[in-house]
Amino acid sequence: MRHKLNLVRYNIEANIYRDTYLADSFASVVALDPQFAMNNWSLISEQFLGKANLVRNIGLAPDDIISHLYPLYRINLKMQA
Repeated sequence: MRHKLNLVRYNIEANIYRDTYLADSFASVVALDPQFAMNNWSLISEQFLGKANLVRNIGLAPDDIISHLYPLYRINLKMQA
């Protein structure tokens, strides 16, 4: 039983570390070239979410105002209008 619990713990930790690393890499891309990141938002976000296991969506908020969100849901599309 203890072995099974350790495996579950390991899998949870591995997923958290993986997604944290991916998020840090994503933040580095945005910090190094913000204009590139905004111009290619869908492509970059899709790549990030395709590799992440626990992240469901991602947003970009220059000046603390969310301007980019991926994926766009119907409710978000209404908010953009």
